[in-house]
Amino acid sequence: MNKGFMVSRREADIISEEYEWLTLGEIFLIKAERRKGGKNWTVFYTKDAEFVTCLATEQLIKLLSVEEGFVRTDRGMMANLNQRLIYDSEYNTIRLQDGRTYITVTVSNIEIVKKYL
Repeated sequence: MNKGFMVSRREADIISEEYEWLTLGEIFLIKAERRKGGKNWTVFYTKDAEFVTCLATEQLIKLLSVEEGFVRTDRGMMANLNQRLIYDSEYNTIRLQDGRTYITVTVSNIEIVKKYL
């Protein structure tokens, strides 16, 4: 059985009311975002789309680990090391191949990111 999460697709600022399954293998980056009203949600970035869930990023960090292919890069951010990501050492960021989305890497996490990327 493939592990995954129930999520809603996001296009621009529109969130679908329908849920779908997103497997771990489809996820490239995970990032916490603050919504209007001060609440947070977690955004999953895939090759072609963005999905949201109400699970807290800190909960996901506990669920996902290097064994699952994910590494924490910064507070509220994770990267799927099984995907084709680009590490930019000049800016300490990891980005998708198309460059549209990136997450930061803290100094304390640079070595582990370099080890796996």
